[in-house]
Amino acid sequence: MTAIDELFDRKGAATFCKISERTLDRQPDLPRVKLTARRIVFRKSDLQAWIERRAAATQAVA
Repeated sequence: MTAIDELFDRKGAATFCKISERTLDRQPDLPRVKLTARRIVFRKSDLQAWIERRAAATQAVA
């Protein structure tokens, strides 16, 4: 993680990952940061790492 990491809300994270918000919610391995009881955000670096892991797993299967 960088010193200052960009944070995304649910909609921003879904857009960044190019998936729907519903699909985002169904990803148990996607790291989330709970700021308050009702506010959850996603770090850009976590999203990038998650995308890279998913891409590597897809390539390993193919």
